[in-house]
Amino acid sequence: MHLSCANPQCSRPAIRGIGQLCRICNHRLITRLVPVCGFIPGPALSYIARELLADLKPTPSDTRTALELMRGTRHRQGPWANRPVYSAAVLHASPVAPMSRRLPHLLVGRRNAPQPQTIMIACVHYHLARHVLGLDHRIGLYLAGASFYQRRASMRPKGVRREYRGKTVANCYRLRFSEYVAIGRLAVKAAGMMGFDAHHHPPQVTTRYLQGVEDSGFSQPIVVHPRCGITAGSGDHPLDHFLPRPDYAPSLPRFNSKIRRASGKIAGRAEYPEGLDLSIEELKAQQQAQRQVAASRFSVKTTSEQPSTDWLFG
Repeated sequence: MHLSCANPQCSRPAIRGIGQLCRICNHRLITRLVPVCGFIPGPALSYIARELLADLKPTPSDTRTALELMRGTRHRQGPWANRPVYSAAVLHASPVAPMSRRLPHLLVGRRNAPQPQTIMIACVHYHLARHVLGLDHRIGLYLAGASFYQRRASMRPKGVRREYRGKTVANCYRLRFSEYVAIGRLAVKAAGMMGFDAHHHPPQVTTRYLQGVEDSGFSQPIVVHPRCGITAGSGDHPLDHFLPRPDYAPSLPRFNSKIRRASGKIAGRAEYPEGLDLSIEELKAQQQAQRQVAASRFSVKTTSEQPSTDWLFG
């Protein structure tokens, strides 16, 4: 018996050993970084992370240790604006340098300094991906790393440029799937330093999110169509994506070719879009109901009741 792909809008069978995704979805996730695995909306992650921090109450010493871990070995303390520039020779090296050498350069490439809440957001996303979305360990770490890093590329400090062959350039380094996984693994470890218990807190986090969805306080997990694409901006969130064209998703004409942010909202719109996060079965049922309503407009309405004949014999 073949299991279906973990993407609700994909009908292909999943391939064992690659994270409950089919071969095509797995390829688009790892090579193109299209989040076809789905993810949890950002506002729900932030709310649960704040509740966790208020409940855990980590000590200043534990918080400082976790932040130093996420800053990396190249800039553990001091103002974030004074951090060193990441080495392009290490990140762009061929063959690829070991992750132990690349990771410190990736961590200083984050635009803003790490904060306790961003660390907890990454940890919450990892456990919700495992227990709510049903994803494997590797994809959960990818979502955690993307939630922590919040950008597609490593950046230099503001005003700092790179000299290359006698010219001043402002290029950047775009992260790969494996690098997000490494950052997510580090973020989960840092959350443990602040008191997050991997055995006690995941059920609590899962229950809190599911209750929020049931009470309409949180939005449902975001479903990403296999035909979606990624945005091109280096400063975009790694989970931002383009919705598919009308020929791939004709059931959602209002949102075709729009950018959907990690928060779940459409770029440039304040309201939350409805009808995007549906499975194939729900989409088919919705289309069938729409066809029935459209057909009923042109049907001849008759009644089985017979007119009264009392006036003939009255």
